[in-house]
Amino acid sequence: SQRFEGGRNRKLRSFPIGIGRGEIFKTIFSTLLGPIFENHKSA
Repeated sequence: SQRFEGGRNRKLRSFPIGIGRGEIFKTIFSTLLGPIFENHKSA
């Protein structure tokens, strides 16, 4: 279990500590889809 956690933490080293996978995806989606939704709203 500890070994698995260690590997996972190493993989997510570029992300802030304590951030969940859901938070990461939420950030990515808001970054990518935010402008798209804004464009649709303006159109």
